[in-house]
Amino acid sequence: MNTPMESNPIDQPIFGPEPDALYTLDIVAELTGVSSRTILHYQEQGLISPVAGGGSEAHRFNEEALRALRRIEHLRTHFDMNQAGLRLMLSLLDEVEKLRADLRARRRIGTILIHPGRSGQFERASMDRKVCSEN
Repeated sequence: MNTPMESNPIDQPIFGPEPDALYTLDIVAELTGVSSRTILHYQEQGLISPVAGGGSEAHRFNEEALRALRRIEHLRTHFDMNQAGLRLMLSLLDEVEKLRADLRARRRIGTILIHPGRSGQFERASMDRKVCSEN
């Protein structure tokens, strides 16, 4: 018989986070493999943000902060980025996410804005209309 520590990780159930889950500094460090000291440094530098609040909630993080921390560590370790590079890359990645969300929303309502033509005005087009660009 396997004890819980000896069981195969594949056999373990997968749990998704609660939508409003908050994690303590120690839990975030454990989940990400990043030291608490490094997480606090990233927080001081404005690279990650804890949830709003003070006192006992000063070092509580949500899923967005976990995702940002994982991104930071990936960029830092795989691409040897310094703090300025990390800040710029995170800003650009956030902008890409916003643009993708905007595009998804436009696709849901069935319209997109077409690049301005000679008139300089954006043209509104239905998604079912084939859009061709001029060369």
